[in-house]
Amino acid sequence: MSIPLPAVVSPEEGRLHYYGLPSRPILVARTSTAVWEHPGDMRHRMREKKVAPLGAHPLLHLHWEDRIAPKIQTLIDEKNVQWTSLDVVRIGYTDDSEANAPVILWIGILPNSVSAPDGRAIVMQCLDILHAHNIADVEVEMRESVVVPLAVGPVPKLPTLDSTSYALGASVLWDPFTTSPNFPISAFKSSSHQGTGGFFVTDLDDPGRILLVTARHAIFPPETDDDTLYRYTEGSEHSPFLVQLFADDAFVRYREFIQAEIQEYHDIVGFQSCTISRLEGRTDQYATRATIHARFYVNEARRMISELDVISQFVERFGEGDRVLGRVVLSPPVGYNVGRQGYTEDWAVIEVFPSVIGAANYRRNALVLQTGLFDNAAWPIKIAEQMHPRESDVAHPKCFEYSLFDNLLRLGGTITDEGMRHPTSLDENGELCRTVLKRGAASGLTVGRANPIFSYVRRVRGDGKTLGRASKEWAIVGRGGVGERYEFARGGDSGAVVVDGRGRVGGLVIGGGLVVVGNWKMGGEIAYATPVFFVLERMRALGLRAQVA
Repeated sequence: MSIPLPAVVSPEEGRLHYYGLPSRPILVARTSTAVWEHPGDMRHRMREKKVAPLGAHPLLHLHWEDRIAPKIQTLIDEKNVQWTSLDVVRIGYTDDSEANAPVILWIGILPNSVSAPDGRAIVMQCLDILHAHNIADVEVEMRESVVVPLAVGPVPKLPTLDSTSYALGASVLWDPFTTSPNFPISAFKSSSHQGTGGFFVTDLDDPGRILLVTARHAIFPPETDDDTLYRYTEGSEHSPFLVQLFADDAFVRYREFIQAEIQEYHDIVGFQSCTISRLEGRTDQYATRATIHARFYVNEARRMISELDVISQFVERFGEGDRVLGRVVLSPPVGYNVGRQGYTEDWAVIEVFPSVIGAANYRRNALVLQTGLFDNAAWPIKIAEQMHPRESDVAHPKCFEYSLFDNLLRLGGTITDEGMRHPTSLDENGELCRTVLKRGAASGLTVGRANPIFSYVRRVRGDGKTLGRASKEWAIVGRGGVGERYEFARGGDSGAVVVDGRGRVGGLVIGGGLVVVGNWKMGGEIAYATPVFFVLERMRALGLRAQVA
């Protein structure tokens, strides 16, 4: 029995098919025979789409890595498709249950590399491969998409403090200067290339050292990386590769931002003080209420000015070289399809100088769970709903507890290979799902859901045209709600650690879809991480016996 052919995707459908997704991908081809209807004048009322993890699918879980994915790759390679990613996800509407969202084998390709007619022929052949494995409930879609490392050139925008931040004060601006490991880092004297510190590990052979793990490309810019093993020990003939807090341009912007905030709160004091003066002597109800509100804002703004002045004085003390954190001691070249598992290898180990983090201020691995987007009363409820949206039971225990005592999630242990593929907690739809979070130097604290089926990714090389080898990576789908943002990671977050609600370390952020808006680069629907259990195995293979601190 022949499968009916879908229509060739029109340019208009290609632009509108994924309406609502942050990366704005263009559809090239699809296997669904559903008839697409032009929205006409109702485009502003189109239903928005969203991406969700696969959930349970026994046949795909059983055959994806050893049978289906290799055959798909062989097929599209034979067709000379410049493909960038193979993901298996659900894509549905934001106003509908995810259980109703169809499962999609999502093929990413370089922009303008495959025509719509050729794309249709290719996705239909991919569908034949799925049917040959008795999988009849999965559609295939091809879209234009580029996967890039999530270190950043342009300086990321800093968080804005507004009236909703009063309950927190200016504490959010201290985060980069604490010993929580997710501070912005770069190579020494780097002007703009910047990533995120990941997590601390203990050297079992020298437990006195404090070692920080991040992504290699976060501190070795890909365009200048010599792709060789870097190893440093005392007495090495070459000079150490130093790592600093903030890229130089980012640090200048940070100082300017603090001064701008101080000025803004001075303006608030001035404006509200004028209001109080104008209403002086009036006794009517309106004037009384307005005066009370104005005095409140004056007091709060003065408190913010006081806190910001302390931070400003602290930051201004940093001189040339004062932001140096430590030196790289071990980092293999970025590799793809490494080892028997075929994962991406992209990591570096930094020895933190004792003068920066030592016995007096080292608190091991802990993520700050507070953010400036919600006040103290609302935020615990928000993050708890995101991390564990259903009631727990014996089979599906609660996997997240928020501590109001210190607003920290302490990390310990790792998520195993088996644990990544077979989560035990449930999402709001009753699907087995591992909810995770990360704190990045660019996007701050975000919550996502890990896909239980691994993706295959090929990154564009420095020339912007050729692609590297295919490699397995852990896909994280962003979930909206935390600050009303969808993306899990964006440029500047490379190196950030991905953890579950129990504080178990899962992966290092190393890449994601790319959204370009003017000169600004943002993350897309899916971020990619390399598993930490694999990183620790590779460290041991290179002579470093490390465990999560």
